[in-house]
Amino acid sequence: MTLPIQSEKQSRQTPVTEDIPLLRLSWLLEKLGYVLMFSVVIAALAGVFADGILSDTRQQNVNGTLTVDYQRFARQGAQSQWRVKIKDDGDGPLTLMVSDSLTASYLIENIQPQSVQVTQRGNEILFSVPDDDRQQWHTFNLTLRAQDWGRFSASLADGETPPIVIHQWIYP
Repeated sequence: MTLPIQSEKQSRQTPVTEDIPLLRLSWLLEKLGYVLMFSVVIAALAGVFADGILSDTRQQNVNGTLTVDYQRFARQGAQSQWRVKIKDDGDGPLTLMVSDSLTASYLIENIQPQSVQVTQRGNEILFSVPDDDRQQWHTFNLTLRAQDWGRFSASLADGETPPIVIHQWIYP
């Protein structure tokens, strides 16, 4: 006795009960899961969740006298390094002005050079170092620790130039 040939797309009862549409759906969901996992791994390697080529960025003001190197993405509770370079204009101490939104979202753990004078004027924090005629560029290295998560913005300026606005996403 020969069994009739059945279509592969129809459900069967013999020799095993199968629900082909449900199997096809599960295979599709499995493939989508693999694509999603692969995408997350590639995004992590590229720097979407921390260090990487998509995270590291540099901003410069219109005059070219202030440059900030930072990461677009940070993690709450993890240290973040900002390197701020200011060009010496030769007319007194160098001053880096930072909006107070920085201290609202970050804990400033360290700032180099250590000989920095810190003052507050209105809603800005001023970091000053004495003028050094031997250097054309001065570098401030800020070590920060994110306190909150979400989108964060702060502005940095040197003197009377237009500020640089930094946007950063902090993951929980």
